Amino acid sequence: MIALETINPLTLPSLALADRKRLPNCVAVYFVLDGESVVYVGRSVSLVRRWHNHHLLTRLQSRGAEIRLAWLECSEPALLPGIEAALIEWFDPKFNRRVKPKGNPRPVQTEEFKAKRYHAVGEIPGNQPLAKKATGVKLPVDVDAAIRALPMKERVMWLRRVICNAAQAELLEPDQDGAA
Repeated sequence: MIALETINPLTLPSLALADRKRLPNCVAVYFVLDGESVVYVGRSVSLVRRWHNHHLLTRLQSRGAEIRLAWLECSEPALLPGIEAALIEWFDPKFNRRVKPKGNPRPVQTEEFKAKRYHAVGEIPGNQPLAKKATGVKLPVDVDAAIRALPMKERVMWLRRVICNAAQAELLEPDQDGAA
């Protein structure tokens, strides 16, 4: 295994970011240097192709002429992930750091929130409670266009009325009077 403390990116072969088209076509772990600081560590089976359109390219170009790309060739591509991970841990480059997402990744929707956010529009047939989940279907284009042409409040009330009437007539049991 490589002794990480012996790797000095400043002594490795390197090119200015602007000269990236002259990078070798080799398997390598690479270092992005800003002056004497390692700001990113990556890996590639083709160094020149990797830097043709790198995800950090625009960001790095805006930082100025001090940006250089240094590389450490690797004879075995299968070793790249392990070497890269070890070098990232060793150098702790700022562009390799994971940013923790802000906010709650699994927010809880309280009943109070749901009541404010998902309030009923229009009259509800028979004053029955609404289902927890909405029912949605794709419709033929002309039918969809006609329904969407209605103002939102009218559309919701019309859809609810038509669906409830159809369900009552076709799906639900008739009441004691024999009517649906």
